[in-house]
Amino acid sequence: MTSGITFNDHLLTRLEYRRDWSHSPVFPRGPATRAEAVLLNYNFKHGVSSAGRAEYISGTGNATNGAVNLLYGPGSGAWSITVIPTFQDHGFFVRGDFSFVQVTHYTPGDGFGPNGMNRNQPRGMIETGFMF
Repeated sequence: MTSGITFNDHLLTRLEYRRDWSHSPVFPRGPATRAEAVLLNYNFKHGVSSAGRAEYISGTGNATNGAVNLLYGPGSGAWSITVIPTFQDHGFFVRGDFSFVQVTHYTPGDGFGPNGMNRNQPRGMIETGFMF
């Protein structure tokens, strides 16, 4: 489902909901994933905008029935919150991407960090360039 709302001539908010489910017939033990996301974009004046995203993904199965590891161990999941501020002037842009991710029901060793034992991971990136 996608919808958009215009508040006035300068501000536009876009709210989008996505849902996906996948199942692979290749594996007889039935691993599958389910994902959902809510995306929001808000355009300010003078080339400044901000987007946000909330996501959740989960996998089915467990280690005792021999399920394949699709995420952070059989039956695991993860959720994230992301904020994406952007500045654009003609073709030039600068964009940040800052998020926080947390895994659920993970197998020790398949999480974050050097030993795969961390449930949480903050992420950040700054991107700049020209659009043609």
